Amino acid sequence: MSVITIIIAAAVAAGISYALHIFDKESNSMEKVRKYADKRQSDFDAYFQAQEKKLSAAQTEIDSQQMRAVAAVKRLEQQISDFQKMTDNLKSDSEAVHKIEERISAYDSLLKELLQMTASVEENLEKVEKELEHVEMVEEVSDVKCEKCGRMMVYKYGKFGKFLACPGYPECKNTKAIVETVDVPCPKCGGTVQVRRAKNKKKYYICENNPKSCDYISWNKPTKNEDKNK
Repeated sequence: MSVITIIIAAAVAAGISYALHIFDKESNSMEKVRKYADKRQSDFDAYFQAQEKKLSAAQTEIDSQQMRAVAAVKRLEQQISDFQKMTDNLKSDSEAVHKIEERISAYDSLLKELLQMTASVEENLEKVEKELEHVEMVEEVSDVKCEKCGRMMVYKYGKFGKFLACPGYPECKNTKAIVETVDVPCPKCGGTVQVRRAKNKKKYYICENNPKSCDYISWNKPTKNEDKNK
């Protein structure tokens, strides 16, 4: 074997060895790059998952806040509606109060007029009373003689109407009711028919002899042609 052959073989061997060394070095570098890339990918995945969780939590919070906002808006709308109703009611009440005030004002005016009229009436009454102090009251004398003292009885007026009283009061307290009669005799006994009034103020007709010897009584005024035996 020649020296050249040995040199060539050594050179080839050296080249192969260098090539293997370079390839091994490059292989180690690629492995490092792959591991680094895997680590960065894992870091990115972890980061994105964390961000996704944050976004999900933020979305949940936003949804919750949105729901609370919608509920608050509904409550506000209800409060506005209630306030509007209260305002309408207050307006209606205010109008009613205004009408009542107008009526009270009218009543006040009427009351003032009545007070003025009352004052005028009282003033006139005082004048009349003062004038009456100097007027002598003359009683109307009847043609009926008091059976107790012999004086001629006079006409008086009470809450039940006109009646006869003795002018000797208080020594003589005799009084008589004024009996109204009709010009037609009793259809049953020929006695005098008196006119009286019931509690309801309605007139009725009764014989003066009722109930002693005659039972005639009627709501209708007797007539001259009425049968005595009826």
